Amino acid sequence: MEGNDVHEFKTEIAFLRGWVKDSAGEASADAEEESEQQR
Repeated sequence: MEGNDVHEFKTEIAFLRGWVKDSAGEASADAEEESEQQR
């Protein structure tokens, strides 16, 4: 049972890391678009 919990925990961390990466990528893309519009 404990091993299964650890596996789920690692999966959750990997998911959150991917989500943070996606969010950061979208945020930087949005920032680039905004800076282009301001020129």
